[in-house]
Amino acid sequence: MRTRLEGAALAPGLLLVAFLWAATFTTGKAAVNDVPSLTVAALRFGMASLVLLPLYLRERREERPRRIPPAGWGALALLALTAIVLYNALYFEALSRAPSTDAILLIPTTNPMWTVVFAWLVLQERPSKRLTLAMGGSLCGMALVLIGSTGDGYDATRLTGGIMAVAAAAIFGSSHVVSRVAMRYVSPMGATALAGLLGSLALVPLAFVQGGVGSLVEAGVGFWAAMAFISLCGTALAYVLWYRGVRAIGAGRTAFYTNLVPLLALLLSGMFLGERPAPIQVLGGMVMLGAVIWGTRRPAARPVVATEPAVRDEHVPGSRQY
Repeated sequence: MRTRLEGAALAPGLLLVAFLWAATFTTGKAAVNDVPSLTVAALRFGMASLVLLPLYLRERREERPRRIPPAGWGALALLALTAIVLYNALYFEALSRAPSTDAILLIPTTNPMWTVVFAWLVLQERPSKRLTLAMGGSLCGMALVLIGSTGDGYDATRLTGGIMAVAAAAIFGSSHVVSRVAMRYVSPMGATALAGLLGSLALVPLAFVQGGVGSLVEAGVGFWAAMAFISLCGTALAYVLWYRGVRAIGAGRTAFYTNLVPLLALLLSGMFLGERPAPIQVLGGMVMLGAVIWGTRRPAARPVVATEPAVRDEHVPGSRQY
C-alpha cells in the first residue's frame, strides 16, 4: 500500500522526466543547427555539473562519506567515456545529420535491447526466451526505421545519421552495465555528477579540434536558451527526479515512464520543428516500442493450489526477474 501511495505521489515528477527527455531531442536539434555537435555535447554536462556536483557534495555530507578506491575511479572513467563522451558525441552528431524523428525512433526504443545484449556479453546474464524474442522484434523495427529514412531517395548523410543514432543507443546500453559497477563505489547521484564532469572535460579538446568553440561567440539567445534547457532541465533536474523515483518505487516501475519518451518527442518534433516520420518509420517505432513493453513485463502469476494447508509455501509466483 505504501509503495502504491509513493508511486502515485511520484507520478507527476516521473511524467515530467519523460517530457524533459523528450524535449531534449527538439532542443538538441535546434542547438546543433547553430553550434557543432561536440561543443554542444561538452556544454551539456559541463553546465549540468554546476547543479549536480553541489547536490552530490551535500549528499556526501549528510551520509557517512566513503573514499572512492582506484577501481571506483576506473569505473567512473569508463562510465564517462561511454555515457558522456561517446554517447553524446554520437547523439548530437546524429541530430546534425538527420531529422530528430530518426533519433527519436532509434535511440530510446532500442536502448533496452542493447542493455540486455551487453549484460549478456559482459555480466553473463543470459536473457530469457521472452527477452530474446523481444530483441528480434526490436531489430526488425530498427531496420524499418532505417529503410524509411531513405524513402524519398537515397540520402547518405541522413542514413549516416541514423546509423550514428543506433550506435549511440548501443553505447548508452553498454553504459548501463558500466554504471552497475560504478555504483558499487558511489551513489547514483555521485556517478552521474562525477562521470558528467569527467566526460565534459574530455569533450572540451575534441570540441576545439572540431572548431566549434569559436562559434559560441556568435551564438544567439536561442542557442543559449536551448542549452540551458538541455543541461539544467533535461539533464540535471531530470536525473534528480529519476533517481528519486528509483529510490522510492524501484527501477522497474520507474523505467515504465521512459516508454512515453518517443511518443512525446515525436509530438514535440512535429509541433516545433515540423518534422514528420515516414509511415514505415512509425510502424518500425511501434514494433520496437511494443517489443520493449512485451519483453520487459512480467508474465501473469499462476494461481497456487495449496495441497497441504498446514504447510506455508514461501514461493511467490511471478517473482522471477527478467
